[in-house]
Amino acid sequence: MDVPSRDEAVRTAELLVAGRLSPLEAAQWAEKFSYPENEKIYLAIDRDDQPLRQLIDDLSLAAAISETGRPIYAVEDFRHWLDEFRQSVQDF
Repeated sequence: MDVPSRDEAVRTAELLVAGRLSPLEAAQWAEKFSYPENEKIYLAIDRDDQPLRQLIDDLSLAAAISETGRPIYAVEDFRHWLDEFRQSVQDF
């Protein structure tokens, strides 16, 4: 498995925001690149591309559920994550 591109991460986030990808599907995609699931890729992203690392970390939480069984994050949060990524890439 290779390090995902920024385009792949953005596409995943865009599909999530548009409702064409479920929060669970987005989280499962992101978790493939997270620690400890894939330490080698995680460390490579962490070292080389902090904005990408942050977006992947955010996406891995997309399906998080509160103690009451309700989703913690919603479309507004997903949109905010994508906007933050785009801003951080401009600054990176």
